Amino acid sequence: MSDGLLTSSQAESLLQRISSDDAFRTRFESAPAEALQELGIPVELINRLPAACLKPKPLPPKTALSDLMQKQREVAVNATMAMNVPWVKLGSS
Repeated sequence: MSDGLLTSSQAESLLQRISSDDAFRTRFESAPAEALQELGIPVELINRLPAACLKPKPLPPKTALSDLMQKQREVAVNATMAMNVPWVKLGSS
């Protein structure tokens, strides 16, 4: 069975919840698969996630996760706003 990946929207929802919702954070730390289902992640996708992702474990501090989300947003904005204007040389040389 191949590993699954969350969509960027699903990953952002997860990061948002575990960085702001203490009750959800506690549930995710003890039962990640159940918490992902609570977010609306399909069971089929959860079953394809790497086993390490579904192992109960303590999470990093909420501030670290908030900082990560901010950096991801900045990268996305920079990537979509980058413009490479083509230069065309007209005339004879």
